[in-house]
Amino acid sequence: MFFKLIPWGSLKLVIIILLIVSTAISTTGLYVVSISKTLTNSLTLSSDEVLIISSTSKTPYTGLITDLSDYFRGIEGIELVSPEVLTPVVVVNKVVFLRGINMTLFKDLKIIKYLIGSWPESEYEVLVGSRLSTYLGINLSDSIVITGIPTSKEVRVTVKGIYVSGTPLDDELLSTLSLAKELRGIQGNYVTLVRVRGHVNESLTNKYLSPNTKTSIPSTTLKSLRVVEGGSELIDELLGRGIKISGNFLWSSILLVIISSTLTIYYGTSWVLNNLNEILTTLRFVGLSRYKLMLLITTKLLVLSVVSGIIGYLISYSILKLVFDLLKPQILLHTIELLNDFKVLLSSILIPSIITTSSVVIRVREL
Repeated sequence: MFFKLIPWGSLKLVIIILLIVSTAISTTGLYVVSISKTLTNSLTLSSDEVLIISSTSKTPYTGLITDLSDYFRGIEGIELVSPEVLTPVVVVNKVVFLRGINMTLFKDLKIIKYLIGSWPESEYEVLVGSRLSTYLGINLSDSIVITGIPTSKEVRVTVKGIYVSGTPLDDELLSTLSLAKELRGIQGNYVTLVRVRGHVNESLTNKYLSPNTKTSIPSTTLKSLRVVEGGSELIDELLGRGIKISGNFLWSSILLVIISSTLTIYYGTSWVLNNLNEILTTLRFVGLSRYKLMLLITTKLLVLSVVSGIIGYLISYSILKLVFDLLKPQILLHTIELLNDFKVLLSSILIPSIITTSSVVIRVREL
């Protein structure tokens, strides 16, 4: 009976506020999650891989290490190894990454799911990622000019194949190691990173990469290496290093959304309850306890919070999907892929619910 005394229409302002707040939380959350996942995938390409990189480089894209592929292949538990050289290049007036690989070893990783054409057989033949091919209008058998940014050297190459990997690799060019080294200006037996797949754990560092390891490899070489299990631990290092966005900016945005959401919901709820003051006072006068009154209001607002959270998430995803499809935003020369994330949906429901419930508790205690 008492439940009907507070009509849904009297909560219009709260409904609007909850919808706006849920949309803001979902938008921020999806954007941060999508950026983080794109950065992680651009490094590891696969969740079951380990990267051997330079311990002194600012990012995995810029460092150089001695190519110890043969050494790693001899370690128990390591199944596949891929030495790679990454360098920024200009193709059709666009800056992209060219990844030099050992074609045979990289092919064994099975990162590429589908290939139109064939694998390069000579130094001046390349593979083009499907997304990059579509964006630049590059087709199979095209002859294109690639300019290495570190060296300003131009080479003409033939597109031998177009591949699909389902990873940020689809934004890159793949070439032989020798061509990548030429465009980056690398001389000698050096690569950017070595990709390792197999049953590898922390013993890899302790047993095989320690400067005290008994091997013919100089201890200074082993000391310069770093083992990374997954790309997530590298994200903080990458953010803010020349990519027009920083980790502090991302997390400050989340904090700002939460703080502004808290204040907006609190004052909005307070305003609505003040307008309902006559009804609430009457309910208290006829014997309704503060607890039951709190339960009555909270139940209605929780229903609104859940519904608004779901709707806000759907609105946010739809808007971001449209923006991403139109603008194709990038981070570190890789297209940011919009992700669905259950944790973000849960946050868009729980955060407004908790703030709304707390606001009601504070306000009802004053009655």
